[in-house]
Amino acid sequence: MIKQIKTHLNNSIKSILGQKVEFVKQDEQAFTCKRSLTLGTMIRTILGMGEKSLSKELLDAKLTVSNSAFIQRRYQIKPEAFYDLFKEFTAPIPLNTDFPIFAAYVSDICIPLNPMDTETSIQTKTDVKSYNFIHINALYDLTAGVYRDVSIQDKHAQALIQMIEASPFRESSCYHE
Repeated sequence: MIKQIKTHLNNSIKSILGQKVEFVKQDEQAFTCKRSLTLGTMIRTILGMGEKSLSKELLDAKLTVSNSAFIQRRYQIKPEAFYDLFKEFTAPIPLNTDFPIFAAYVSDICIPLNPMDTETSIQTKTDVKSYNFIHINALYDLTAGVYRDVSIQDKHAQALIQMIEASPFRESSCYHE
């Protein structure tokens, strides 16, 4: 199943690459030369990025380019490229079912510094100033176009499983413990 999903994603990316004139900003020279940061490389790299710094993400992707070069190439891609890629990739998903299709959004939000707040204060090194943040998990129902649940927690707490367990769809036949 994973292999089929990867194949479908690669085919969806190829579809976008076949229409690159529509998805590249005005500069007609953008993505025409033989460079290490092709449109396909950029899309795949951006999709594969996590929460690391850009430098670490580029190292993980085995790209030997500067952060500045990557950012400049990124700005040559119109946001519509990713929107159309999403539509192309998700087109086979049947949306007229009784089961919802959820997307999870997870983010850490910096809040004002308060070293006395032990629930949100993070100290990475002893000689570095601490910082505070909260962890947000949001569960979005793609079929209905609404957020179904949100959890705001301290530090790196994980709430996605709790939200699914609290979901009214937990008792459906598609849920397995």
